[in-house]
Amino acid sequence: MGIDQYFEVIGGDNREIGRDTKAKVIEYVLETMGAKKEDAVMVGDRKFDVEGAHLVGLPCIAVEFGYGDKAEFDACGADYIAATPKAVAELF
Repeated sequence: MGIDQYFEVIGGDNREIGRDTKAKVIEYVLETMGAKKEDAVMVGDRKFDVEGAHLVGLPCIAVEFGYGDKAEFDACGADYIAATPKAVAELF
């Protein structure tokens, strides 16, 4: 899509090396960036993103402009729910 230029790190699962859960992907990205958990937030569009963030001690902004919906995010305990990209920006 040509958006990779806007990211310092792009992380994903890699089962060959044991990075096989959302929590492990988040930890990998934080470590690669040298970021502290207290300075980070996860933005995701599914319950797996919220659950992974919480497993590593991060708050999660769940976005309704992806695959999940408000009911899914309410059920999994999202810290914030944003309906639009503008709503995400307004949290900061």
